[in-house]
Amino acid sequence: MKKTLLTLSLVAAPWAASAQGNDITIPFINMDLRPACDSTVTEVPDNSNWKFTEAYVFKLNSANGFVESLLMYDTNKVNTFRINFIYSGGKATQATTNVNMGGNMLAFSNTYFTYDANNRVIRETMITNIPVTDTSEMYEYTYDGSGKMTQHIRSKKESGTLEFTDKETFTYNGAGLCDKASR
Repeated sequence: MKKTLLTLSLVAAPWAASAQGNDITIPFINMDLRPACDSTVTEVPDNSNWKFTEAYVFKLNSANGFVESLLMYDTNKVNTFRINFIYSGGKATQATTNVNMGGNMLAFSNTYFTYDANNRVIRETMITNIPVTDTSEMYEYTYDGSGKMTQHIRSKKESGTLEFTDKETFTYNGAGLCDKASR
């Protein structure tokens, strides 16, 4: 299965409808786009019944299959956030996260993507739209010669200073599968 990195508060790769089946990772969220599915619903057992816990709904562009938006619904089936994507040259260039604030969807942050010559995301810069604080985050990725991610560094800016907050390092086994992630 081809892996597509999606970290961020979001997403950083053009997904085509034909590419469904790729894993998508959003911080603290790991989901699997199943073939021909545009949504995923999680339910858990509760007193011999299945109880809804969350759902993700993907809106695909009918012309190119790119994901135009991702909606997340919580336990109460309330749309808690929506991420809208902008593409240029077949690549996601910006993602805007909208958060449900008292029944209104408000733009919370914008994320911008930087690619290397091999069309791999090497930087995601997220700017939070909160007027009372100056916050932003940056995620940087490095890859080995075969295109496998070897490192992920997160930095956070608060009150004007960008500081490294954590780093993950990935190692691979002889079969090329990630067998260790150190943080």
